[in-house]
Amino acid sequence: MWHSLAVQLSLTFRQQLEINEITPIDSSDINECYVISCGSIKFFIKVNVRENLAIYEAEIESLRHLGLSSIVSVPQVIYIGIIKEKAVLVLNYIPMKALDKKMPIYSAEN
Repeated sequence: MWHSLAVQLSLTFRQQLEINEITPIDSSDINECYVISCGSIKFFIKVNVRENLAIYEAEIESLRHLGLSSIVSVPQVIYIGIIKEKAVLVLNYIPMKALDKKMPIYSAEN
């Protein structure tokens, strides 16, 4: 799947991209989540069964509405589709950091 994703990202960005690093993220019971690196560019990847593509489509709509608020940072959708019989959602990677050492609330780093 990773090679096919690299091809798709290369088509999207109109330049040759290779996946240099794949880091699984243990943050979801529903999706397989990863951060991948293509050189200096990082992406957040969500993978699920093909039949759940509609869930990603709904998520994109929710992100669009959140983005209209200009209150929170929302990731940009890079790609959505089926790769090797899996539903795949690719978002730009937003690094997270704790707002306060006492509070486990996270915010996007700017």
